[in-house]
Amino acid sequence: MRVFATDEGLELDLRGHILVLPGCDSLAHLGELCVDALVHSFGLRRVAVVESRHLLPVAMASAWELPGKQQGAGNALTTAAEIYQSEAVPNLSVLQLRSAVAQGRRQALVRELWVWACAQGVAEVIAISSCSSHVKVDADLAARTDLRYVFIGASSV
Repeated sequence: MRVFATDEGLELDLRGHILVLPGCDSLAHLGELCVDALVHSFGLRRVAVVESRHLLPVAMASAWELPGKQQGAGNALTTAAEIYQSEAVPNLSVLQLRSAVAQGRRQALVRELWVWACAQGVAEVIAISSCSSHVKVDADLAARTDLRYVFIGASSV
């Protein structure tokens, strides 16, 4: 996995950050939509483009700027994977995955992301995803909320 800072001279620092990313292949792309909501709500800006051999390559019109309204001379592009941050929200980084995972490479992508996040000193990783109701078990039905999470502490790594 390679990470390219979008601003020349910018050193991407993720030490101590909470890294939020969408789960792979979630129902109705709910994870991606939630990540977009975080980026918009907190006014985050793209600080890096991520390249992985496990993600299908993609380049598309900017997800954030209306056609013809781009700042600067060129048209902005959105790529398969991008990192967003803001100085106004310290220690929060958001990794948006807009591309599908290459067939049979989902576990390899997860391992690659985990190794990279650990090497960068990320404090917590939060994957946002949806889960279809048909996979619920009795414990899920008895719970007071539909929110589910799994926490793996740093000492477990």
